[in-house]
Amino acid sequence: MRRHLPSLIALQCFEASARHLSFTRAGEELCLTQSAVSRQIKNLEDFLGCALFERIKQRLQLTAVGQAYAEDIREVLDRAEQATRRVMAAQAGPLRLATEPAIASRWLIPRLADFRQQHPDVDIALSTDMERAYGDAHDYDLAILFGRGQWPGLRARQLMTETLMAVCSPSLLAERQPFDECGDIRQLPLLHQSGKLSASEQWFTRAGLSREEIHQLPGQRFEYFQLLLDAALQGLGVAILPTYFAQAELESGRLVKACHQAMVSEQAYYVVVPQEKAEQPAIGELVDWLVGQSSINA
Repeated sequence: MRRHLPSLIALQCFEASARHLSFTRAGEELCLTQSAVSRQIKNLEDFLGCALFERIKQRLQLTAVGQAYAEDIREVLDRAEQATRRVMAAQAGPLRLATEPAIASRWLIPRLADFRQQHPDVDIALSTDMERAYGDAHDYDLAILFGRGQWPGLRARQLMTETLMAVCSPSLLAERQPFDECGDIRQLPLLHQSGKLSASEQWFTRAGLSREEIHQLPGQRFEYFQLLLDAALQGLGVAILPTYFAQAELESGRLVKACHQAMVSEQAYYVVVPQEKAEQPAIGELVDWLVGQSSINA
């Protein structure tokens, strides 16, 4: 049986116009001219045999029939969009998300249950390959990167700043109190992070040491935050770690702050998407969710 329905574009124009109470703004949203939207509304009113809008003191208003119809049509369009996205997500496969192991294990994975509850039809394929994340190929759908927010070919939104702190085993402090100044932790055994994005180098640079002086500091060196954390838990020295990474150990008392001061990094974590994928709805939903999670508890 042939359905007696108006065109989809007419319904979209009506729904957008009802939300904005403006044909011009509806046109901007739908990439149509104001006159094109107006014609679609006129065609829809002719099809229905009644007026959906009226002008009161030069302002566009819904009629009583238009208000009720707008609510029904919005629900129908929402359901059609959800059904369409489910099919597209199933055909596209999981979203490929690249990030550092530290962010993946300590920040992202503990929050993924919330994403699954909100978006049960979207799967994530997580990669912690640093070369893939920071490489030039951009062979992912989105990534969480640490830097200044400017990468060629990528659209970036800030996720969260990085706050560094000096932590150690309670036994290492013994009877003394946490130090007041960043550089004073040199009185204790030190644990350093090696690599280009070294948290410990950032810390001691802020304390006024030159790069040569930092490289001459004694202490064991580890590449990853997890190894620094494990070494600090064993009482081997003071580690410089992001707050999000050591928060659980601080709350449990397994680690304590070795210095009252903390340091906000000059760089931050960003969610990035290749330019050619920036308008894909499922990717946009995941980006919005990630940014929302950072505002809840970074």
